[in-house]
Amino acid sequence: MEYLEKDEAIMRERVHDAKLVRNKSSEKIQFITESEAAAIYCIKNELQKYNLSTGEPFIIVDCGESTIDITTHEFVENNPLQLSEITQKLVENNPLQLSEITTRVRDFCGSILI
Repeated sequence: MEYLEKDEAIMRERVHDAKLVRNKSSEKIQFITESEAAAIYCIKNELQKYNLSTGEPFIIVDCGESTIDITTHEFVENNPLQLSEITQKLVENNPLQLSEITTRVRDFCGSILI
């Protein structure tokens, strides 16, 4: 889920009010999606043993309590770590339209529902 600008502004203001940063537009405050956070975690903790190379795609399957999120990312660069979400590129070339399948399945999956 992407954050709306107004939501980011509210969170930036709260971080500033808590005196965690000097100004609201500080680069120390960054927002990422849950799927990006999962991808970064996997790269730093699990995928290192596979020695991903630049341009190599990988899939993250995040099985939560009530949802299963499937995202495809591309490994762009290691230092600093950069990822590119390539789901849209894959969907355009895929007659199965995975984005629609994921949306339908998402409401009915997860550890509390299985």
